[in-house]
Amino acid sequence: MEIYQLKTFVAVAEEAHLTRAAERLNTSQPAVSAHIKALEESLGTPLFHRTPKGMVLTDEGLLLKESARTILEATRAMELQAQKLRRELTGTLRIGLNSEPSGLKAAPFATWLKTRHPGVHLSYHQSISGKILLDLKAGVIDGGFFYGSCPHGEIAGLFLKEIDLVVAGPAPWADKIKGASWQAIAALPWVGFPPHCPYNEALTPLLRKDDTRPGAAMLSDNESTITTMVQSGLGLSIMLREDALKAEERDTLAVWDGENLTLPLSFGYVKKREKEPVIQAALEGIAEVFRKNG
Repeated sequence: MEIYQLKTFVAVAEEAHLTRAAERLNTSQPAVSAHIKALEESLGTPLFHRTPKGMVLTDEGLLLKESARTILEATRAMELQAQKLRRELTGTLRIGLNSEPSGLKAAPFATWLKTRHPGVHLSYHQSISGKILLDLKAGVIDGGFFYGSCPHGEIAGLFLKEIDLVVAGPAPWADKIKGASWQAIAALPWVGFPPHCPYNEALTPLLRKDDTRPGAAMLSDNESTITTMVQSGLGLSIMLREDALKAEERDTLAVWDGENLTLPLSFGYVKKREKEPVIQAALEGIAEVFRKNG
């Protein structure tokens, strides 16, 4: 029985799917299957039922999953203790980015980390706020940026700054948008967002004044996709103020001159990992680069 087999076992148990577990572990599906088969042979008991809908834990697997987690936590604690004894920070730091790297100070932080802790390997993963929070819970990443409030009690957030947002639409709609009321804006077609997208939270101040909710011609939670769809003429949407104003200068967007919107930008991490040296380093570095670079 090997530690990597236990990691695979826990990942498959939590994802209930071989492909998703392979993506989480950054390996192939055949490798995941091989790990599970080898572990089952080593333990002498089946851990999963293979079904058309995915992997379902057997009764034995359900009990052994908790033992596997305990072993992995003990292994992690031993690694951290050894790290402290070496007095040199090493390991991997995986960070989720919910927006363009430049706005999240990705390059300054990478420089800071390389200078302060050259033994730490940094990897960035482009994603969206909601997925980043779920990946933190699942242990896929160590930290990540997110907009808005966090609905998960086990995740803490280091507040960084308020992000300015605007409502913007296709450039040819400028006459409809400029000077329009919220009711008129809400009545136009929108490129909307799924329920989990924090942009819904940004609309709260407008909805408090008037509960007129915009209809959606389509949904997206990706900034680049939203911008492309709006520029294509599909409808209005919420965008980062700085990006929208630059696009308006190029005559590719029109920005509503109504109420400005904001969302908090935070750096999230799992609370129970807060004292780990690599998380402490991440929090220190992220706070410093945002303080210095605005």
